[in-house]
Amino acid sequence: MSHANRGKVWEQYLDTLHYRYTVDPLTPVAIERNHPEFKLIFNSSTGKKEWQPTGVGRPDYSGGILGFSVVTEAKEISTARFDYANIHAHQALSMERADRAGGWSFVLLSAPDAKAVRLGLAVEWQVLSAGWFSARRVWDRGEHAVNGTASVAVSALMERAFHVDRMNAFDWWEPALELMQSTDADARRTRLNAVPIPQVSLVRRDKKTSRRRRGKGVNVYTSGGRR
Repeated sequence: MSHANRGKVWEQYLDTLHYRYTVDPLTPVAIERNHPEFKLIFNSSTGKKEWQPTGVGRPDYSGGILGFSVVTEAKEISTARFDYANIHAHQALSMERADRAGGWSFVLLSAPDAKAVRLGLAVEWQVLSAGWFSARRVWDRGEHAVNGTASVAVSALMERAFHVDRMNAFDWWEPALELMQSTDADARRTRLNAVPIPQVSLVRRDKKTSRRRRGKGVNVYTSGGRR
């Protein structure tokens, strides 16, 4: 199965799973899909208006679980390492802000194990946050990250995920609820807000892409605004 089709299968599975959560009267869960946002622009080469994705939409899913606000990103990989570049800046900032506001953010990842069996992993965003921001700051300086610092092994994520199961049996809301209920919410919020959110550009500017993007005069935004 191709990478694109496998990713589509994962998204379709999650869409069905979250719909089942939401319509089940015995399940205290409401999770909805947030579709990409588009803007209408004028294409000077064709002389016509057309819709293009903004690239800064909301997380893939948002909702609540028994009084807890949650947002999630769905990701799919086919290798033994998860590249932080799989998470775009606007997605990372959305999850970070949600956590600091008292909500919970998760990455729902489809990945192969050591035997190439495809698994579903539910990983708290804070497990990935420090590594992501560290790699992003390197890219924003126009540099390449040191080998091994721009990604994390799937085996390591399996140890830190709060739920792991076969992809076609993945069911994450109860483990998530157990995690949230067992955590001191005030202490967590205080810890997360002890330092400001690091400023990063919404447009990745490493050595591979910085010359082209700078030459085009692209506006670059940080978590604090345009720079």
